[in-house]
Amino acid sequence: SGSPYDNAIAERINGILKTEFGLHETFGSFEQAKKQVESAISKYNYLRPHFSCGLKTPQYKHAYVEPRTPKQNQDYLNHSQVNSGIPVTE
Repeated sequence: SGSPYDNAIAERINGILKTEFGLHETFGSFEQAKKQVESAISKYNYLRPHFSCGLKTPQYKHAYVEPRTPKQNQDYLNHSQVNSGIPVTE
């Protein structure tokens, strides 16, 4: 354990927060750091488009669920089955 690959998604988000939102710097106080982290998380969720969300923000995707196409449904089911150990049949 201790490898970044153990939790790749969290490591990716942490990297984005550090590089795009200035969380790599040293802060003068805990309160200053807390405000900067809260601001970065808000921008990440409400302002920054994500490829995984179809270039929409996470907030938009969670608030406005768009219907999946039949292909998206099948892709989702296949991915879920592969990750759960259920054999995928075509």
